[in-house]
Amino acid sequence: NIALRLKEAHKNKRQAQESLEDNIEMYKEEVTEVFLDLL
Repeated sequence: NIALRLKEAHKNKRQAQESLEDNIEMYKEEVTEVFLDLL
């Protein structure tokens, strides 16, 4: 079923997007901590 497969692909894409945004947030927090340690 093509419609089902497209829906599944869209869901996977959205999950990947969300996990990428989570990783960016974590990375920003870590970089900020390191930066503050250097001050």
